[in-house]
Amino acid sequence: MPAHPIASYTKSARLFALYQSLPRSEANAVSLTELMQNYGDNLDNCTNERKNLENDLIGLNQVFNDIFYSDALIRVPAWGKNISGKTARFYIESSFSIDIINEQTVFFWEMLYKYTAN
Repeated sequence: MPAHPIASYTKSARLFALYQSLPRSEANAVSLTELMQNYGDNLDNCTNERKNLENDLIGLNQVFNDIFYSDALIRVPAWGKNISGKTARFYIESSFSIDIINEQTVFFWEMLYKYTAN
């Protein structure tokens, strides 16, 4: 787990820390409330941090789709589905990894560094 709340990092670092903190199986999928335990700790800014977490999850999903052509970040119920009355849970597909160094992942890290706001 990160040494500091994820919310205190720059956007690119937040996305990476979020990727690292997400479980790798549906059985261990976590809700936004569970993710908030490591994401933010500012009680005065909790609503803002939770919205940032939601946006970071959407952004991470978009990055995986655009760069890796992968639906690796899973949301149950699925992305785009109405979750009214349900708790969304998140996890990374177990076979997916950005830890492997190849041309695609190098491109990913360069784009994440260059094009995310601090």
